[in-house]
Amino acid sequence: MNNNPSHRRHISIQSKLLISILVTAVLIFIATLGYIITNTNYNAIEDAEKFVNATAQQYANQVKAELDNDIATCRSLTNAFSGFKDIDKEQWVVIYN
Repeated sequence: MNNNPSHRRHISIQSKLLISILVTAVLIFIATLGYIITNTNYNAIEDAEKFVNATAQQYANQVKAELDNDIATCRSLTNAFSGFKDIDKEQWVVIYN
């Protein structure tokens, strides 16, 4: 058993080549994985924003339709009651009784 430090550091060329290939493969794997995660995250956020905007637009259209209906009803009532103040009380009693 030789405990000489210089003897233990002797690594074969085949081992050095294997280590360099392994390190390169791991770095490429990490870079690819990082790209995939980043791209997937970006696409998920973009899809979520599109969904939220579409849903908000849908509900905005529903609210607008309901408000338009209510406003039309108010206008009809306004037109119907606008003549009340112009009618004499005697005529009003005759017409509405």
